[in-house]
Amino acid sequence: MPSVHNENYIAPEPLKVKKFECKKCFRSFTNAGNLARHEVTHLQQIACDVCEKKFTTYSFMLKHRREHGGNLSFDNCHICKETFYKHSELVRHLEREHNIPRSESSPWCCRFCNKRMMTKLSLGIHERIHTGQRPYICDWCGVGFRSKANLLQHQPVHTGQRKYNCTVCGKAFSRKSFVTTHMRVHTGDRPYDCDVCGAKFTQVGDMRRHRKKHDENGGSAKDKPGAYNKT
Repeated sequence: MPSVHNENYIAPEPLKVKKFECKKCFRSFTNAGNLARHEVTHLQQIACDVCEKKFTTYSFMLKHRREHGGNLSFDNCHICKETFYKHSELVRHLEREHNIPRSESSPWCCRFCNKRMMTKLSLGIHERIHTGQRPYICDWCGVGFRSKANLLQHQPVHTGQRKYNCTVCGKAFSRKSFVTTHMRVHTGDRPYDCDVCGAKFTQVGDMRRHRKKHDENGGSAKDKPGAYNKT
């Protein structure tokens, strides 16, 4: 072993201790930022096509789906013969693996705007945008919603329930989507860009309000440097 007094000796770098652990999968990270970016992946949700209940994995959703009963139909890819539980999964497969756009493979077409949807359920919810139907009514305030899922997301506003916590700072929220948005405070992610001046925002609503200022002032940020920076 080389002597520490040898001028050519280079001491090895100390090993980085991974002390930030994900509470869902127990994977460890060296800092809070890396952990926060990882935890966002657990917030991805897969919805049941019957009741719209959401799950973090496809296998959890499939296990739940069987509780509704009935025969589960399966679709086969006509190119590689792979089998899929839902037609929406087949559509995604055709698009990703065989470069067939979903506009050519999805059978659920909106009768108002011709937009194609992945499932019959999502088509019905989408068409309510055109018809104005909001059949799911909140018992507390009477506000209507296009889907049961949207109603369930709204109700904690009245009940005060905040069961979704940020795993970085512990702040509580009434919806998982709020946690997803909040996590950007920790990750630094700003996915919404202003198409006029390039300013970046964590929420689409903030970007739209900012973008409206360009229209109200009758010019672009290029004409008035610094006039439209986010505050």
